[in-house]
Amino acid sequence: MRRALIGVLFVLAAFAVVIAASIHRQPREVIPWRNDFQSASLEARRAGKPLLLDFSASWCEPCQDMRRTTWSDPDVARALRDYVPVQIDVDAHPDLASQFGAAAIPHLTLIDPTGKILAAEEGELSSGQLESWLGAVKTVPTIPATSTARD
Repeated sequence: MRRALIGVLFVLAAFAVVIAASIHRQPREVIPWRNDFQSASLEARRAGKPLLLDFSASWCEPCQDMRRTTWSDPDVARALRDYVPVQIDVDAHPDLASQFGAAAIPHLTLIDPTGKILAAEEGELSSGQLESWLGAVKTVPTIPATSTARD
């Protein structure tokens, strides 16, 4: 009986080690996500940058795949330097999901600093697909950064 208990404990310990190693090996996201749409919109207007909205949810497997792959790619992080990236949880912000037509997720929406929708894409994108999509979107006209100084 004691031998069986030791065997079970050994198997459980080995299983815990495998899970811990698996979690530790997962790539970390490198995108500097903003989570507050209003603050990000203000930042975009001040900087004259478009916003990239990523509508997702914790239960969405393709969204989680993008976390582990696309959003963990340093090349994608470099490509997004000219954008204000905003991650929006559709469960916490169904109003924003509705406003931007995110009926299915993952859903990406690119908007200019004034709030005009430039492009949208549904479905999981690899790093290369995302970079191609961003490149295919017409160049956003330069919008001067908003001054924070008072006249």
